[in-house]
Amino acid sequence: MGDSKKVLSLLLTTDKKIAALNKTFLKKIGPTDVLSFPFNSDEIFGEIVISLDTAAKQARQYGLGLHEQCLVLIIHGMLHLQGFDHDTQKKEKIMRQKEKILMQVILGKIVPYL
Repeated sequence: MGDSKKVLSLLLTTDKKIAALNKTFLKKIGPTDVLSFPFNSDEIFGEIVISLDTAAKQARQYGLGLHEQCLVLIIHGMLHLQGFDHDTQKKEKIMRQKEKILMQVILGKIVPYL
């Protein structure tokens, strides 16, 4: 299969469950908003896990709807699956710019906090 035919798995979960994944796979304590797991497969692109608890808090904080915040997190996770990261200021700036462009295309607006 070509890249355009790969499957993306999306798991919407709770803070409790994402905290367990965060500890197991990243050795970090506590919940996070989104995790991305790439797959080395011809058929599966990867998996994105989103905590709806955290996404709802962020949506209220940023004045967004929950669906908009989930889109932000999906885009963020997709960029990670494509190899982008934000572990340096330079990489974060590039990743944020890509997030802004994609949000503009998908939602027709730029999310203010990006």
